[in-house]
Amino acid sequence: MRPPAPLALLCSLAAFFLASTSRAEDGPRFRGGVFLQGAAYVVPGHGADAGPGVGGQMGVQIDDAWAVYAAPEINLLFRDCCGVLGGAVMVEHTWDDAVALGIGPAAAITVSTIVDDELGWEQFGGHARVAWYPLRTLVHEETPDADHRRKALTLALEARAYGSPGMEIAIVTPLLQVGYTAY
Repeated sequence: MRPPAPLALLCSLAAFFLASTSRAEDGPRFRGGVFLQGAAYVVPGHGADAGPGVGGQMGVQIDDAWAVYAAPEINLLFRDCCGVLGGAVMVEHTWDDAVALGIGPAAAITVSTIVDDELGWEQFGGHARVAWYPLRTLVHEETPDADHRRKALTLALEARAYGSPGMEIAIVTPLLQVGYTAY
């Protein structure tokens, strides 16, 4: 014997309501990260340099797949004990909580004598990022910080291509990052 239609509808609605309220909504939340990185700094026709640095992320995880964030960084250069201060605005998509691809505009100020003994110059260009989250935890809604649904060890490979106004040079900067991301 089947239950009456209104009772079945009421039970279905109750089950849907309970299921939807028992898990956190997939909505906007804070996204942040901190990284140690190694960068190469290649200026075709002028030379190359490399060094360690630190980077970060601060922005919004729109849903489980999409994020928009600022990515500041500072890198030291070994060749002449100088450095690069830069950043990007990234749009990133994550698949299965494990792999992400991001792209966005970037800018940097370099203090180095790698190009014709010019001490400092600015660059503008683009930034691409591929990240893998090999160790991650999913935060359950019962915990106080459920706004970060995923926390992970992050391994990322980034590439930046810059041009420098008035200097007619191109700069390519590949980076390798290891760090922590809450997304």
